[in-house]
This record gives sequence, structure tokens and C-alpha cells, in this order.
Amino acid sequence: MTYTNLLRQGVRVSRGVGRNFLSGVILTFAFFFNAAHAWAEETAPDANAIIAELQAAMASFSVIVPVDTATGEPRLAQTEGGGVTVTRPFAYLDIDAAYIDALRAGVTETTEARIVSAVDLILSGEDHVWLTSERQAEQAGTPQDAPPVFLVQFASGESVNIDAGGVFRTPLFVRHEDAEALAQRAKASLQQAGDSEEISIVPTSFLSVVQGVLSGEYTGLYFVSPKANRNWLRQVEAGEKLLSRYETEADLAARELYEE
Repeated sequence: MTYTNLLRQGVRVSRGVGRNFLSGVILTFAFFFNAAHAWAEETAPDANAIIAELQAAMASFSVIVPVDTATGEPRLAQTEGGGVTVTRPFAYLDIDAAYIDALRAGVTETTEARIVSAVDLILSGEDHVWLTSERQAEQAGTPQDAPPVFLVQFASGESVNIDAGGVFRTPLFVRHEDAEALAQRAKASLQQAGDSEEISIVPTSFLSVVQGVLSGEYTGLYFVSPKANRNWLRQVEAGEKLLSRYETEADLAARELYEE
């Protein structure tokens, strides 16, 4: 791929569905959106239920869309395949990935990092290049433009669930280290109960999981954004826009240490 303008809650452990619920074929979100319209025409209640499930699964899931401040338009990626060139805007699952790419391209001063609801972006019908950080791509053994999410599961293949607003759901993490933190808490909980069952972290395709939700195949999921996205949201609410103003978690830790 070439780049044109490049740029929670308290946890209670429970068992969930088996690993095989995350199989699937990657399709584009444009297809998802068109399919949703077709379902709405045929069976409105089912389509509404699917949209409601997606909204529940992504209730606090945010993504980053880099925007060129000179034009007010999203920065674009150009991809080529089969002799066809397609230009699409970026959507980053992780603010750090957007920041690093903008730094490398020298455009942090001219790039606004819009933090938006993933649900709204998916249902907009626009096709995006979805990206994760190099670190997370390496953890999953995937390209950056095939972003993974990470599932925590028992040796039996059942997922480790969390209490998400009073409802047990299966969390899918953007960052491997967040999944690892849940795995450690789950292990500690099992040990207290005298259970030594192994717990593992399994990467799976973000796009295929979303496809499964939109097809009605998967339910009970909960997508978890990295803490860095929430930190950026607080900065945006305080009036920041440019990626040059983004404070990384290391920046925040250093500032807090200095202020002490």
C-alpha cells in the first residue's frame, strides 16, 4: 500500500462462547452497509436488532480519522490491486499508530486527529483503510492494514468474559497488553478458586469479527479501545485537535511525575 497524503469497568471473570465463533472471511464495510439496507427492506426487526447489537458491542469503542487541516478532508490512502487504484480515508484503531505515522510523514502540525465512534463510521457506508500500530500487527503476525483484535480464552476454548455495564460480554482488545492484563486477572481469580487452567491470548481479524456481528452470527461481544484513545478524547474535549498536541502515555506519566 502507498500513502498519498498520509499522514473500564471492574472485571468479573466468567466463561463465554468457544473460540470458533470468530471464524470468517474479510469483506469491506461498504458491503456490510449495503447488506444492512437489504436486510432492512426484507426484515426490519432483524436489521434493527443487528444494529442494536453492534452499538452495544461498540458502546465505548472509538477510532481516529486523520484530517488535513488545509482542506478539512480526511487524509487518503491509495491502494492498488488487479489493475484498479482505490483511494480511501484512513481509520486508526489506536491513536498512537496515527501519531507515529504522522510524525514519520512530517504532518503532525497540519493533521487533525478526529476521534469518532466506530459504529458511526461503519454505518456511514464509507470504505476506509483500517490500521493498527506496528507493534500490535507484529504481535498478531498481520499487516498493519489488516488490524487484529485480541481475545482472552481458557484452555477449553471458552472466552473470558467481563461485566460490561451489568451484562457479561466477551472483550476484544485493540492492544495485546490490555488482553494480557485481563488474562493475568483471570489467572489470579482461578488460582484463588484452586483452578490451574491455562489462559491464552488469541488474535483474530477485526474486520471479520465486525462482519460476523453485521451478519447476525456473533453476539455478546465488547470492543475495547486502548487507554490512549480515551486520553486523547479528554484532550479533544479540552480543546486540542492537532496530532502535534497529542500527549502519549509516556508524556502524561512524565508530566504527572514532574507536577508531583
